[in-house]
Amino acid sequence: MTWTDPEEIVLMSRRPQQIVEQHVLANVTGLISSLVEYDDDDARELLYGTSDDAYEALEVWAVTGWLADKLIARDHRVHQWGNTYYWARGATGQRIVMDDVIEEIAKC
Repeated sequence: MTWTDPEEIVLMSRRPQQIVEQHVLANVTGLISSLVEYDDDDARELLYGTSDDAYEALEVWAVTGWLADKLIARDHRVHQWGNTYYWARGATGQRIVMDDVIEEIAKC
């Protein structure tokens, strides 16, 4: 069994929160949903995916390019429009900091 310094544990537990604070910019679910109503194909693909990825986005978040790269590497749906990246989050009802993918990214 390996002993972990208590200060290290505190730092590790703060890392997911730091990622969210620095790299998750805004909830844009309402905006993307409105674009779908106006028949925007890119917004529809972001929310509902393609036949290759079968999950429906329950939330959409604007994120930084750094986080977008990490999410894409873990097979999460991310679209770029202009200089902004949009993450199609397949979960809702819990804080983003608790998402498995954020915890996984924080460990790297």
